[in-house]
Amino acid sequence: DTLDCFSKGVMTDTFQLKFSSFDPRLSSSQARELMSHVPSTCDSLNIGFAEGEGEGAIEGMIEWIGKAKTIKTLTCWDCKVGNAEGGKDAGIRLAAALEASNHVASIEFLRISHTDLIVSGNVSEWASTLKKMTALKKLYLYDMDDYISDEEKSIL
Repeated sequence: DTLDCFSKGVMTDTFQLKFSSFDPRLSSSQARELMSHVPSTCDSLNIGFAEGEGEGAIEGMIEWIGKAKTIKTLTCWDCKVGNAEGGKDAGIRLAAALEASNHVASIEFLRISHTDLIVSGNVSEWASTLKKMTALKKLYLYDMDDYISDEEKSIL
């Protein structure tokens, strides 16, 4: 089918997906399916504006991390799972996927902003992952004020 052809394609640069471009919006399961088929040859993934489909988009990103050949840049902006517990759990799974992959030593740019993926309940998991990201040159964590305290920000 179309997604299988898409995932078998060879693309070696950045794949960018703006979920708000879909009309009608994708369901969470459609977002996961689409994200999991991003070509494994891409070295950068930028996703944004996933609100109702946020959980599926993050799960698909986690699947892609497990299949990607090399990752240099990972960006997730305006992607919200939508509830505190769901965001915390999705953030833990994303941090664990990054830490468990060989990409933890190849990612040079990480941006997570305007999301509910880094919250008070998972700061320690993110701190552990970030410490292992030895190639990291730029880290952008924005708009976390509603989710973590100033003390927790200093841990990150």
